[in-house]
Amino acid sequence: MNDWGFFVVKPFGGVIAGLLHEEQEFLSAKIETEESAKSRKTLDVSGHYIRPEIFYFEVDRRSMVSVTFWDVGDFE
Repeated sequence: MNDWGFFVVKPFGGVIAGLLHEEQEFLSAKIETEESAKSRKTLDVSGHYIRPEIFYFEVDRRSMVSVTFWDVGDFE
């Protein structure tokens, strides 16, 4: 859990239900599906905050293993 509590946010922003911190309540809200679909189309996946002088993004397409196991003796 986080310190923010629990709440429901509309697709374009704005809290429409909640803010529950330590209360044990059922939290629900009605969201119009049309509004949700519109918000997905306006998602800027590259982000307006991407500035090449600050951020660098690189994709390594080589196949890699997810986990590497090391034993204690491997570091000596």
